[in-house]
Amino acid sequence: MTLNMTSSNSISVTVEYFGPAKQYTNDKSQDNIQLDTDSANLNQLLIQLTPLYNSDFVEYIKKSCGLALNGEYQTLDRTISVEEFGKEVVLTDGSELVIVPPVSGG
Repeated sequence: MTLNMTSSNSISVTVEYFGPAKQYTNDKSQDNIQLDTDSANLNQLLIQLTPLYNSDFVEYIKKSCGLALNGEYQTLDRTISVEEFGKEVVLTDGSELVIVPPVSGG
C-alpha cells in the first residue's frame, strides 16, 4: 500500500514485516510508505503506520521488535515515549526497514 501522492518533496520507504508482526498487518508482508522529506525519520514512519494497523502495533514495535534499516540493526532507546521513539533515525529515498520479531529460545 502506498500512502500519499509521490512528489518531489517526498521519499519512498519500504517496510517489511516478519513473524508475529504480520498478525497486526493481516499477514501483509510489506508496505511502501511515502514520507515528506522535511520529516523523514523512523518516528514519522511509525506515525504513518498507526492509522493502517493501530497504535498497539507501534507500541509492539517499540517494545518488542528489532529494527534493521538498510541491513543495519538499529540500537534505539526503548525507554522514551512512542512520540519521541526513532526521531534520530533519518530515512532517505529507497530506505528499507525490516521489523524483526522478538527472538524466543527453547
